[in-house]
Order: sequence, then C-alpha cells, then structure tokens
Amino acid sequence: MVDGPLVPAAELARALATHFEVVVAPPGGGDDALRSAEYQAILAGTVEYLSLDRPLSERESNAVLEAIGEGVCLASSEGRILWANERFRAYDGQVVSRIEAVCRRAVQRFEEMAKTGNAGRPLPPGKFEVASPDNAQFYEAVVSVVGAAAGAAPGKVVRVAAVVRDVTSTRRTQQKMDAIDRAGSELVRLDAESVRKLHVGERLKLLEEKIVKFSHELMHFDHLAIRLLDERTGKLELVMASGLPPEAMELELYASCEGNGIMGYVAATGRSYLCPDVTKDKRYLTGLHGARSSLTVPLRLHDKVIGVFNIESQQVGAFTEDDRQFAEIFGRYVAIALHMLNLLVVERGEVNATVTERVEGELNEPLDDILKEADWLKDLASRDPE
Repeated sequence: MVDGPLVPAAELARALATHFEVVVAPPGGGDDALRSAEYQAILAGTVEYLSLDRPLSERESNAVLEAIGEGVCLASSEGRILWANERFRAYDGQVVSRIEAVCRRAVQRFEEMAKTGNAGRPLPPGKFEVASPDNAQFYEAVVSVVGAAAGAAPGKVVRVAAVVRDVTSTRRTQQKMDAIDRAGSELVRLDAESVRKLHVGERLKLLEEKIVKFSHELMHFDHLAIRLLDERTGKLELVMASGLPPEAMELELYASCEGNGIMGYVAATGRSYLCPDVTKDKRYLTGLHGARSSLTVPLRLHDKVIGVFNIESQQVGAFTEDDRQFAEIFGRYVAIALHMLNLLVVERGEVNATVTERVEGELNEPLDDILKEADWLKDLASRDPE
C-alpha cells in the first residue's frame, strides 16, 4: 500500500491486517517497495500509481519477450548467454552452443565493420543459419548489436541480441523442391541417341518408370495416372498409370467441365483441383478402389494445357497445398519430357522417311535392270523350256 493524500493508509492497514499482511510505503516510495519484495496486490492513489508506470512497463516488456513465438537471447562478446526467454531456453543444449558460436562470429564481424568505415553508424543486423547436430531442425538467427556500454573502446562490441526463428518447415520445403527440380532435370534428359536405341514403346516405358519412381520417393504418390490431350478430338488419352485398377484406366474422358470427372474439368479449365474427400465431390469418377481423396494438376507447356496428372489416395485429406505445389512443379517437367519424346520420335520418323526415299532412288536403276532380265528369261523360257 502506497501512502498518499487519496489513500488513508493507517486506517486501511488496520482494516486489512486481520486478513492480509500489509506493508505501507511512503508517498513516492512505491518503486523501491516493488523492487524489494513481491506483492499480490498494490493499493495506491492515482498520483502514486502513475509513478509505478516505469517498472510495470519493464515487466510488460519481459512478458512480451516471453510470449513471442521466437527464441530471444542476450549474449556477451564471448558468446555467453546472459539472458534468454522461455522459448530460447527450450532449445537443445547443442543448438544453444551453436547459437553462442554464431554470436561470437557476429561480434567479430561487427567489430571488423566498425574498423572499416562504419564507426559511429548503426551496424546492420547479421543473419546466420544454425542446424541441429542431426540436421533434423533448422534455425535462422538474426544478431544485432546492443547499445555501446559505458567506458567501452570505440568500435568494441560488448553485447549482442539474437532473435532465433525455427525455419525447419521452410527449409524442408525448399529441400523437397530442390529434389523435385533435380528429378525433373533427369526426366527431360532425352537425346536422339536414346531414341535410336529404343523404340517408342520402350522409351515411354522408361519414362514411366522414372515418373513413378520419383513420384513415390519424393512426394509419396503411389496411385497415379497421366493422360494427354488429343487436340483433334479433345479426348484425354491415357499414356501411363500406376497403382490403379483396369476399370479406372479404361475410362473415356474428354476435356470438359461437365460429365468427365475431375480430370476433364482440370484439362478444360487449366486449374489444379485438390479434392479432400471424393465421397462428397460430385465431379469425382471411380478410380482407385477405396479412394478417399485426390489431387489433379494440369500438364502445361508454354501456358498450354497438354494433359493432366492425377494422384489418388485411400486416406481422407491426404494431400495438402504443399503437395499441390510439388505436383505442379513436377508436372511441368513431365510435360516437357513427353513433348521432347514426341519431337524426337517425329524427327526420327522424318529421318527414316528421307533415308528410305534416298535408298529407293538409288535402287530404282538396278531394279529396272533386274526386271528387264527377268522378262527376257520369262520370254525365253516360254520358247525353250529346257
């Protein structure tokens, strides 16, 4: 209780003493009283209450640092953690050690910057990456200089503050996208020599094996179908499938918003379609036995839809927005690979036709001679059989 003109401290103390332990602070002495002990309640007049504003603000600031969803720490120039919020204290000991090392590196960098023309100017924060020893977790640490300490030499960094953010999800997504990019690059690694060695069916089979393999290993897609659009008829021709029953592969589908399932809709609109529960979607046509969810993305080539890539699962809500993004990226490579295969096959056919015409031209004269000799022999045989 803080005594003052609006608070009859003596009377209130007597009235409350039978139920509480009451401490009376003199007017203006609330700050010292709060620092010396902990209290469950404070009774003060308006003027005295306002004088308590600064220490309350400090406590509120600490509460904010504890409440934010990122780790925050204060470290010495040697990297020793002087203070940390609860989120930071929950980090693994080895991760904390690595963040301490980051703080030491940051101090060295800041001091070098101060020596090379930045003296007297605020130093920009430094961003560092930190991983757990098993590379299961990834963090981003943003380290900033805390105001210069009294008596410190110019350019000398005494303390730094670090804000540490868990970027594991972001990093894993990037790693997955990089893996899909590498897999896609392998898909489109087609050349004329490969086509010469394999006929069309064999080459398509090899491409199918790669697509199925990468779909399973990278995205855990086990039931899939790829259909290409026939521009003349609008029909979606099945070119490859895996993990689907025969009746699903025998469906006749066309690029149309109505009556041709989700694949027909995607081919017609050019928009991806994520179906979390096929039992509640009127567009879905029977595919995988026991299917509960599906994901269908268009195969695009130069902004033109040339087919669709469909994936199904026996689990409800099996696919996420991340899966949609991964499938769209992978689908671009699939479209390029199929287009390149088609071009190489066409090129091979044209070369074969040219060679055939050339050979036929070269054979015409000797073939004519043989025919003349055959006619002569035939005529001779009719007159002289022996």
